[in-house]
This record gives sequence, C-alpha cells and structure tokens, in this order.
Amino acid sequence: MHSNLRIGIDGCRSGWLAADIHGGVLRLFPSLESLWRAWGCCIDSVFADIPMGLPETEYRRCDIQGRSLLGKRRNTLFLVPCRAAVYAPDFAAANAENRRFMGRGLSIQVWNLCPKIREADRFLQRYECADVFLESHPELCFARYAGQPLDSKKKTARGFEERLEILEKAVPGWHKKLVRSALPFPRAQVQPDDILDALVLSLAASGPAVPILETTPVDAAGLPMQLWLPPG
Repeated sequence: MHSNLRIGIDGCRSGWLAADIHGGVLRLFPSLESLWRAWGCCIDSVFADIPMGLPETEYRRCDIQGRSLLGKRRNTLFLVPCRAAVYAPDFAAANAENRRFMGRGLSIQVWNLCPKIREADRFLQRYECADVFLESHPELCFARYAGQPLDSKKKTARGFEERLEILEKAVPGWHKKLVRSALPFPRAQVQPDDILDALVLSLAASGPAVPILETTPVDAAGLPMQLWLPPG
C-alpha cells in the first residue's frame, strides 16, 4: 500500500467498504479499528459517510444545510439524532431520548445506523484522528460533480449507471476495474450502491475539498460537526 493514501469509506452490512479510486483498491474491513491497523500509517485523509460529532439538543447545521442543497433528494441525508439517543439501549429508548432533547422522534432506519455511529464516535475519541477522518456525504459529492442533485436513485439501474458515468469522467477506466473487483463480495455483505458511495468519497478525498459550513461547531466530545465536499 502506497503512502499518502486518500480513501473513501462507506458502512455496509458486514463492516466498512474502503476504496482508493486512483490506486485501484477496494477492500472490506470488519471495523474501523481494523482499517486503521492495516492502513493507518499510510493514510493522508479519509472521507467517510458516517456522522462524526453528535448533537445534544439541536440538529446539526451541516445536515440542515446539506439537505437544502439536495432538493428532492434531501431525504438521502438524515438528521443525526442526539448523543443520548445514539447510545440508548433500544429503539424505544432512543425514540424517547430524541423526543426529549431534539423535539422529535427518529425512524427505525436511523436507529439501525446507530451501532456504526457509536463505533465511529468511540473510534475517533480513542485514536484522536478527527483531523484525518472527515465526514462527507456521497449524494452531495455526486451532486457537486454533476453540477446539480441527481434525480435518479442509486439503487436503480439508471441511477447506478448515471453515477458510474460521473466516476468514469473523473477517473477514466478505474471505476470498471474496481466494480469488477467487488463482484466476489456477496450481496449479503456489500450492496452495489455501497461501492458507488465508497468510490465517490475516495474521489472527493483525492481532490480539493471545502466545508459546507464556514465555521465548524464541535460536539460535547470535541469532535467536529462538519461535512466536507468537492468545491461547488
């Protein structure tokens, strides 16, 4: 593995899918810690599709701003629940905590993401690597590269091909090799749209990036609440 690695990572059913679009690498890791042990010495930056920095009583401004930029696709970016909800023991408790602190409940879909949100939160605090692991969002990245939010859904055949075309234009030839390299992954572990997300995040990590907010708030643990994107 070469140094100055710039990768994108996306959570999947069996862990984390990591992509280096320019190096032609796609690899599955069971945990963020295993990724860090394997590649940490080589990593220059990571763009990850996972909340980093958890709110206490108000929704994160970066999520609100990101949803406004996505228009009709705004629901692809969820509002991150409060720290108390993320660390609740079950869905009912999480729903109650979010209503208590944020004024509204949360969906079961968001609750199902909380184990990975907790993992990322603990990982960042343990390894103090929030300057290397930056939060991003695949659909916002695709929108920046396309010049506008994409109307198609990435799980459809049209949406998949539309996003592959964006990647092909940016890095000719590489996406095809990487998609082929992912074919041995069972669908129970990695979905095709997980591959798209990891690839576009790696592309974003490889180029100039800008924060969605002019100033970066931090959470109670000192972690930034910011989204990083390709320039608009």
